Amino acid sequence: MAHIKSTSTHWGGEFNEIAYTGKGDGVYCEGRVVDVRFHSVNGTRDIHRYIAVRLDLLLARKRVFDARHVELQPHWKRVEQLRKEYAAGSFKVEKETDPIPVSLDEVLDIFGDESGAALPPKFGDAATMKTLHPHVKGRFEVWGSADRLKSLHLKPGDEVAFWTDGDSCIVQGMRSSSASEFEGKQGAEVMEGWGKKLDSAVDESTPLPGDALEGCDEDEW
Repeated sequence: MAHIKSTSTHWGGEFNEIAYTGKGDGVYCEGRVVDVRFHSVNGTRDIHRYIAVRLDLLLARKRVFDARHVELQPHWKRVEQLRKEYAAGSFKVEKETDPIPVSLDEVLDIFGDESGAALPPKFGDAATMKTLHPHVKGRFEVWGSADRLKSLHLKPGDEVAFWTDGDSCIVQGMRSSSASEFEGKQGAEVMEGWGKKLDSAVDESTPLPGDALEGCDEDEW
């Protein structure tokens, strides 16, 4: 991820990520990367390092968990159908195993705040908000731990799948189309491959696309 820009926020107090991730089950999303940057949040006691990913959203659905808080994956064929119908908003949930779509405006509420901004207060200024949904339809920004995301070497044009930590813009995990398993494939082929992989991953020992890319580099950025 060489030569990408860096920004920072002086929080003016102690920054507590849990204050933003402590509610809801979160969403699973797929999108196309528009811009990537390192971002540091300078709190009173600590510096929190993130990678901010700006992307055009292609799909969003609810994360669903059972009573033991094990995440349940929808059937991949119905996810394929949701991909085809997401932009038009025409997908209908018919079975318990169907994905539950989350509209762009619902994503806005999850990622942002009650004012209708696409990010919570202090996560971006007024000029930033004008470059995101609803001003630019379907464009959002999510933040993920730098240690977790930097080994993905994200760049504009990459197709990514990610899931949030609760109802927030904080990323819990992300996979990229740059994963070797999908080399040579683009767009819908990549997303279809993820869907089938997630559906078949019953055994925890079964690796998912991008598993080899997760983790952090030892050198600082």
